[in-house]
Amino acid sequence: MTSLSAPEPQVFRDDSGKRWRRVQGALAVLTVACSAFGALLLLGLVPGKFGNGSLGQTTAASASFDARLAHRPHKRSPERKADEAIRTQALRFAHIDPWHRTAERDAKESSVWASHFAFVMPYDQLSKETPAWTTGLNTPTWLNVVIAAEEAEDIDWGRVRDAANRTGAAGIVLDLCDARLLREARKATKRPIAVKCSASLAKGVISSADFVIASLEQFDPPWLQTREDLVRELATLDPKKLVIDIPTQSTAWPVDTSTIERTGNREVLTFAAIGDRGAANISRWDDDGQRAILMLPSVCAPHCSSTELTTESMAWIADSVSALNEVATADRLGAFGVSLGTLGEHDPRL
Repeated sequence: MTSLSAPEPQVFRDDSGKRWRRVQGALAVLTVACSAFGALLLLGLVPGKFGNGSLGQTTAASASFDARLAHRPHKRSPERKADEAIRTQALRFAHIDPWHRTAERDAKESSVWASHFAFVMPYDQLSKETPAWTTGLNTPTWLNVVIAAEEAEDIDWGRVRDAANRTGAAGIVLDLCDARLLREARKATKRPIAVKCSASLAKGVISSADFVIASLEQFDPPWLQTREDLVRELATLDPKKLVIDIPTQSTAWPVDTSTIERTGNREVLTFAAIGDRGAANISRWDDDGQRAILMLPSVCAPHCSSTELTTESMAWIADSVSALNEVATADRLGAFGVSLGTLGEHDPRL
């Protein structure tokens, strides 16, 4: 006779559904945790990731050129778009080359938020007639006179005065930081004077100038002063006269890729010219300079010699995020406003 054993209890019986709800909850938590971990990994691969005081390097071989410049705002910067940020800081000067092919369009677009235009005119072109569209503008204009160092000793201020009268300029912007020139310009033109200066030189002229347009750019790394040192110096100046410059042109140095040492002179590049040089394969963020850095291929590629093959250009990029950080600096200093460098071939997202 075969005896029948008692049936075994069902291990997975869950008539109330309570156990299954617990399993579902655990799976949901695990899914969220895995998603968050994956997102962190992806953020770590974003080009131009901001470091904590050092140059954080990431590769960006497959991203487009524009995507390489899509940096997040610096941790000390407000989370907002650059154009919206500039609107909250009074834009005192929008510099425009009146003969540039897009000058009229740039003037029209910037007139809604710029309190003054500054027409950029080299000293040796002051007698040149400006285009017809520059007359009758509703936005007041200043004359931005670009003076080369070798011209500074023999300035004919009558030419400057005549050009100011002809263009109806309300004031003069001097592109050379010199207290003597400032006094001469005011005496000859009978107009208010703004001086464009590096931040390190602003203290020497701000007492004599009506405005100082201070640039935090430094052109010869390694720099003797950090950006924060310069900001602290600017904080001691009269904020009612202080205007922070937002550069629109980028700066590049040829460097040896094996040693990252400079091998040539500085280049000034437009945003479009950087794109024309080809895709950059390294993107960095310079916490001290508050600028993005790209490595650009050698200009001789693909027909380079063995020596030239090791040469690339390290470019400090004047993109929209760099502009945002200058606006944040103006906020911190309580500055009178910001000044936008020459428009025309700037980052179009600005």
